[in-house]
Amino acid sequence: MKKLIYLLSLLMISSCVGKSTITKNDLVKKYVIDSISKNPQIYFMDYDPSYYVHLSSGDKFTTKRKDIYKVGDSITYVYKDYRLKNH
Repeated sequence: MKKLIYLLSLLMISSCVGKSTITKNDLVKKYVIDSISKNPQIYFMDYDPSYYVHLSSGDKFTTKRKDIYKVGDSITYVYKDYRLKNH
């Protein structure tokens, strides 16, 4: 049983190691963080605050980690196989 658990954990770890690469069909866009705002608390069980990170493109995403994003930082979006899907 221990060997099976060891084998499964090794298999899971090895499957997460692969790093994705940017290919010629990918669209790469860089955006700058304009501002960070706190989301209103909706549920009383929501202990950890969440934040909106607003980008220069007008998009925003939600995160629980305000400490890793700062105004002025750049974010790179990679749209995989972008040109193949649109043609």
